[in-house]
Amino acid sequence: TYAQANQVNAVVPWNTKGNTTTVVVEYAGNQSGPMTVPVVLSSPGIFTQNYGPGQAWVVNQDGTFNGPNNPARRGTIVAFWSTGQGLVDVAQTDGVQPAGPPFPNPVLPLNVTLGNVRLPDANVGFKGLIYTGVIQLNVTIPDDAPTGAAVPLALTIGSATSRNDVSINIK
Repeated sequence: TYAQANQVNAVVPWNTKGNTTTVVVEYAGNQSGPMTVPVVLSSPGIFTQNYGPGQAWVVNQDGTFNGPNNPARRGTIVAFWSTGQGLVDVAQTDGVQPAGPPFPNPVLPLNVTLGNVRLPDANVGFKGLIYTGVIQLNVTIPDDAPTGAAVPLALTIGSATSRNDVSINIK
């Protein structure tokens, strides 16, 4: 999906089996040596504005981007995006974008935490594969959610949890 001199982003083929697989990178007819990499059921990663720790890409209910000067209010719905969801409930074909609505949902159990407190399942209103390798989550911020300029936001899918240094702004 993306490549530059020191980085290649790729989507794991849907039919990949086993605990490891071999990856070979080819560019301009030149191939790398084979690399053995682990295969896991899920590895969620929330998309952030700095491509690492910090502010998540979040859209507030009013359609504005969430940030220090534009926090989400308790009781409203926000949307954010993640990757690494693992298998979904509708079989997919490599190289074909998911179709919807309805959009495919992760097969493994999923939960969202704000400020290290798990949201009730009812607060996760949507969790669909909207693009190959990208799920969108729409969640309602509870009335008792913590507030601040950097409230921790995490996603667990199956037994894997996203990094612990991603945040959202809530007031």
